[in-house]
Amino acid sequence: NVTLGPIKVKGKRRADAERHAMELLERVGVAAQARKMPAQLSGGQQQRVAIARALAMEPKALLFDEPTSALDVTVQARVLDLLKEIQRASDMAIVMITHDLAVVERVAGRVVVMQQGRIVERGAAREVLADPQHPYTRKLVDAVPGRHGFAAAPQAAPATPLLEVRNVSRVYGPLKRGFFGGDTAPVKAVDDATFTMVKGETLGVVGESGSGKSTLARMILGL
Repeated sequence: NVTLGPIKVKGKRRADAERHAMELLERVGVAAQARKMPAQLSGGQQQRVAIARALAMEPKALLFDEPTSALDVTVQARVLDLLKEIQRASDMAIVMITHDLAVVERVAGRVVVMQQGRIVERGAAREVLADPQHPYTRKLVDAVPGRHGFAAAPQAAPATPLLEVRNVSRVYGPLKRGFFGGDTAPVKAVDDATFTMVKGETLGVVGESGSGKSTLARMILGL
């Protein structure tokens, strides 16, 4: 299972290591999944377990390569705040490799910008993002929604619906846990969803992992 208990963290006894592991899983938001097998977790949940495993060894320096790319924005914020909190408490150094300038802005003191294998700009993160000097850095900053006039697309004019979804619901379970385990409680994955779309319109379906987005899409497609 994904619990970090078997890892002997910094020479700690097993019971202490398990307690420390569960604390980390709780802080990255996957403590409820601690007894599940890896294949039972979503990609974002697996990513959070990997982050917890890295933090469990209490390193002096930590290199992250896109650590939050598969996470919901709310979970991403929680994980980044956790990293900053641990960094302050332990004086840990962090190298954060990312394409996401919002992550850089949130956690980095200094930034190095690379293009085709070369460093093209470096400096204090706040200064580089506010006043980029290199054309490539300016291109990256200009592409961030909201910085240079990004606006939502105009609403489509009323028309005959191209797609109409009315009062759609989906319940999974109850499922048997095993011969002696009893049944799990039913899970309401989609609850009374209703919307319409017209020709040429783009509809964004937004929510955290497990909120029902993919289930709704599969139901619309009849999968």
